Amino acid sequence: MSKDNNLPTWLFLFGCAYAFMHVMPAFLIYDVKHHLTTGDLLNFFTPFVVIPIVGKLYFLLRENLPTLAERQTRMVQFILLFSSILYVNGQGMNLSANAIARHLSAMKGSPLYWLDYFFDETLGHIFWHSGMVGISVALLLVAANLPSAIITWQIFAGALFYSFAYFTDAVEGQTVPLLFPGAVVILGGILYYQKKTSRKFSQNPVMFFFLASYVLAILLFLIWWIWQGGFPQFSELGWI
Repeated sequence: MSKDNNLPTWLFLFGCAYAFMHVMPAFLIYDVKHHLTTGDLLNFFTPFVVIPIVGKLYFLLRENLPTLAERQTRMVQFILLFSSILYVNGQGMNLSANAIARHLSAMKGSPLYWLDYFFDETLGHIFWHSGMVGISVALLLVAANLPSAIITWQIFAGALFYSFAYFTDAVEGQTVPLLFPGAVVILGGILYYQKKTSRKFSQNPVMFFFLASYVLAILLFLIWWIWQGGFPQFSELGWI
């Protein structure tokens, strides 16, 4: 890493921020007013925390790859921008619809309830979570030819946080059919690239981060499936 050695730190911050902002709101259930919870207030800031870190990672990678082809740069920028819009749109949709749903518990089965449920549990989660998959792909593409670097503990620790949040997002958000195949496809792409280029996993910090993240996430999916006989939500089990 010739121009900047802060990439491991920012990968760690990315994993931690993603995990904290996605997992913690479920446990902050204090009612502020009209069923608006402290978790909702924290969740409001999720895009303001996660997306700037993603942007910082992108510009760090561009500094280390000044000769990236113009066509590849435009493709990465499009994927990153489109995925970030999906992420922000889905998160906002989910946040508002989820808060409104607390007022509709006595209206289950009504058109209003199901419309809110659609924006909360279906469309909101699909947009939100697919946006993060797209962000992962964009960062991997821009980092494909990153100069070799030593893998530090920050990268592995960040991957642990990211993989756990990715898994919990899928299970509680009912997006296992999206995120589990997404993890498998991205992992397959990383392995194919590594074989094609004959580079070791330890030579590319971004590749290693997402390789470790998605391997761990897939393991968590399989453990949960074997343990529970499927993918029940944590809330269905009374865990949150």
